[in-house]
Amino acid sequence: MNIAFDMFFARTEARRRGIGRYSHNLMHAMITSDTEHSYFYFYPDLTKGLAALKQQLQQFLHRNRIDVYHIMSPFYLFHLSPSQFETYKNMMPERSWFGTVRVAVTLYDVIPLVYEQQFLNDRIRPVYWEAIKLIRSCDAIFAISETTKQDAARLAGIDPDKITVIMAGLDPGFEAAAASPSKGAANYYGIMRPYVMCTGGSDPRKNTAALIDAFLSVNKRLKNTYQLVVACSMSEEEKAIYRGRASVGGDPNALVLTGYVPDSELIELYKGAKLFAFPSLYEGFGLPVLEAMACGTPVLTSNSSSLREISGDAACLVHPESTEDIAEKMVLLLSQPELLKKLSQRGLKQAARFTWSKASRLVLDTYEAIVRRKLAVVAPAAAPYPSPIGLLLQAAPYLVNDFDVDVYMIGENAPAERDETEEWEDVRRCELGQFEQRALSYDHILYEFGNDTRYLAAVPLMRRFPGVVVLGSNDLHDLAIKSTLERNRLDLYYQVLESEYGRTAHQRLDDLLSGRTKRSEVTVNRHYIGGAYGIVAYSEAQSRSLLAQGYRNVIAAPVPLPETELTRCDHRGDFVFTSFGPHSNAEDLFPMLDALKPLIGLSGRRPIKCRIVGPFAEGVEERLADRIRLLSLAGSAELREAPADSQAAALLWKQTNAAVQLEQISGSGLSYAPYLALSYGVPLIARENVVELNGPGERMAAYLIRDDANNDTLVLNAMLSLYRNESLCQELSREAQAYARRTFTPAAYADAIRQSLVRMGIAAPERSVVWQFSMAQNGVPRITKIQTV
Repeated sequence: MNIAFDMFFARTEARRRGIGRYSHNLMHAMITSDTEHSYFYFYPDLTKGLAALKQQLQQFLHRNRIDVYHIMSPFYLFHLSPSQFETYKNMMPERSWFGTVRVAVTLYDVIPLVYEQQFLNDRIRPVYWEAIKLIRSCDAIFAISETTKQDAARLAGIDPDKITVIMAGLDPGFEAAAASPSKGAANYYGIMRPYVMCTGGSDPRKNTAALIDAFLSVNKRLKNTYQLVVACSMSEEEKAIYRGRASVGGDPNALVLTGYVPDSELIELYKGAKLFAFPSLYEGFGLPVLEAMACGTPVLTSNSSSLREISGDAACLVHPESTEDIAEKMVLLLSQPELLKKLSQRGLKQAARFTWSKASRLVLDTYEAIVRRKLAVVAPAAAPYPSPIGLLLQAAPYLVNDFDVDVYMIGENAPAERDETEEWEDVRRCELGQFEQRALSYDHILYEFGNDTRYLAAVPLMRRFPGVVVLGSNDLHDLAIKSTLERNRLDLYYQVLESEYGRTAHQRLDDLLSGRTKRSEVTVNRHYIGGAYGIVAYSEAQSRSLLAQGYRNVIAAPVPLPETELTRCDHRGDFVFTSFGPHSNAEDLFPMLDALKPLIGLSGRRPIKCRIVGPFAEGVEERLADRIRLLSLAGSAELREAPADSQAAALLWKQTNAAVQLEQISGSGLSYAPYLALSYGVPLIARENVVELNGPGERMAAYLIRDDANNDTLVLNAMLSLYRNESLCQELSREAQAYARRTFTPAAYADAIRQSLVRMGIAAPERSVVWQFSMAQNGVPRITKIQTV
């Protein structure tokens, strides 16, 4: 994977605070422990406006082929100075900018929602909620504590299933020294007595004022033995307020305000403290507690928020809003050295549980999970005998290495003879009724579509949730007729024509109904597949036709054939020519019947039989029967219905000496039987426009007949050649089967689909969800989904 970190926090004061330290340590742990992935750093430039920022980001993502983009601080605008915030408060990125790149985010807390009156005014609230919307849209959210996760779900409406709790670790320097701590830092900051330490600040949430009051009362009881060291950045005005508080308490020298302390000196201060006191009202994690524990310093902290969560039984817990409780617990600890020693030992063990290697491993595992794309396959169940319906299902098990594949069956209620999805361990079979609620969670949706009425169930899904369509025909007019005119819905038929022809639909309709225009002369596709992101065709000819109709992103895939062996029957009896359906044009089959008459008249040869196997379109079977009677072929030619199941179909193929496939399927659809002949090793006679053979060995894979004026003679010569030449039949059988196994495999089919998904998925627009935020009477935001656009 190519992983990018958003580094805007490093350009603000956040780099010196908890967010900066957390981000640095997490990134360092990932980069130093991981050799499989590449890492990139993005420094946003807000100074040139929102459009320039979007362009800068998208160029970075494209140039470096980023797979995962990690926003280290989603509330980055709040790290700016007040004047800068006003200038750049509208510079919040949108999820749609990232396209198919996965976006992760670190969520430290939702403190402004916990203390809304303190943090959110009319100027800040809209910006904060824009950041929340961005977080909600991310693919992965890393919470630094369980408390943060629960509050984010409760107060911000963030999906808890997206949130992974990763906790935090410690800098290597934060560890207890074997020897006594150095007094250099203490002397530098004017610490003259044993001391209690705190790393709070002027934020009221840190509860520093209550700590000072509690400490001053404790110190009086302990004969002013201690000092309170508050180590954090603080303005001179803030320092003056706290010093005044200490003076009122009677011991101004008991309070030491260090200002900013670098890590090396901070560690010394931790190690030298008798007690670390951190009675914060709320923390997303409370890293200072672990830092103190890791340095062997006993800890007193709050019994609320994440502080209870990370402290376990290794700290003395207090009610942070009770100055008396803070004071009593502090006296208890400072008066009992053995209790301090016990907490110190427990703290060392507790701190050792939190490591950056654990946090980074969780992050990397989540990256890998979200980068894996989700694919929905919508297709009808396979027919009870080999046919082009349900071919897409053959690709599903070959796509699981690249996608999490869910299959949704459409079509008639009658189940397939054998549900292949039950045998696929890594493909999940889903109920069609669940598709709409899950559709937005998929990266790609793959539809199989064609002229069969079973595909009609996919039409509303394709319109609402466009995807890539595997198309069995380059003209869907037959489907339009079946679903409209044959159901007495002229109004729906007009809508289909209008989708294709716009203002001229009326004229097209008149011409069709009057017979001035043949149905085959009017192509109808856009009503069904006009919104497709891409189309997978079954031949180069079909692909060219669709491109000529104005479609883009069309790719040709090889027809997938069964990988089953077919043991041929002993053909020492009748020589059987078979044409397999579906059949929609009787005239295309006349040359086969016409050639049968002179073949039967040959003497000294094996008896010849001819079978034409359905299914048949309306009127076709009757016309063929008339032709057989006209040619007096009743004893040699027979018409059979489509086989009832795969065993019956296999028997017909086994009994066939040569397959004769002369008919182009109505609507320029896929004629599957010629390809099956290749797969089964049955010698094939076919017109060039019926089967498409490309690549090495295709010339000997079938006996191809060009379509010209002498078609009857060419068919007769082909049938005669195979009838008379057993060695030619054997050669065609070997070459056809070898060619099919090289070319028309489900794996090759799936690979073409995989390429189309990668190519076409880039152009697919991002869907976004519109949410409405309102406040309930209890002050908790109410989040309502309005619509998906």
